[in-house]
Amino acid sequence: MNFKMLDGEKVIKEGKANRSNFINAQGGKLYLTNKRLVFVGHGKNIGEGTIAVELNEILTYGKAFTFSIFLPIPIPNAMKVVTQKGKKYKFTVYGRKKWIKEINNKINV
Repeated sequence: MNFKMLDGEKVIKEGKANRSNFINAQGGKLYLTNKRLVFVGHGKNIGEGTIAVELNEILTYGKAFTFSIFLPIPIPNAMKVVTQKGKKYKFTVYGRKKWIKEINNKINV
């Protein structure tokens, strides 16, 4: 792990992920803890290296799609997270349904 854990914080789920926006996509790892959702980008990425969102600051989350120049259809392999401050994040992950279910389990405790 390349991020500092908070007191009492435990990793619930982790996996490879891409964080995408309109300009580029960053490869890295996504972590769900009992307190936060944390994306840690690879060192070669351009842009923010680490993004941490407190679970109590997540306003909405759910399914999202990615697009490919090779396929003319949206690919259902991403999830979106919107914070109470209006920040929007999109993560491409393997097992999107499981990620959303785990986030739901932690937010609705």
